[in-house]
Amino acid sequence: MKAATDPALLRQLPILRFSLKLLHSPNAMGAVPIPVYQQLTTEIGMAEAAIIHGKVDATAAMVAINKKLQPQLDKFNKKM
Repeated sequence: MKAATDPALLRQLPILRFSLKLLHSPNAMGAVPIPVYQQLTTEIGMAEAAIIHGKVDATAAMVAINKKLQPQLDKFNKKM
């Protein structure tokens, strides 16, 4: 974190300066943990590989992921 406050670095990367201001805001908060996040990222990674290698159509891959994981996300959303 110390490097992120280096004045020379902050001059070179205005977006870093902006991001640090956001992080220090009293309104800043982390993302709500989603129970299926790890599974979602794994599924997307596998779909991406299949799409790149021409084994599946991108739309079909995303529809399959949605069909598989949406019930779990719906269950999570009801709790929120």
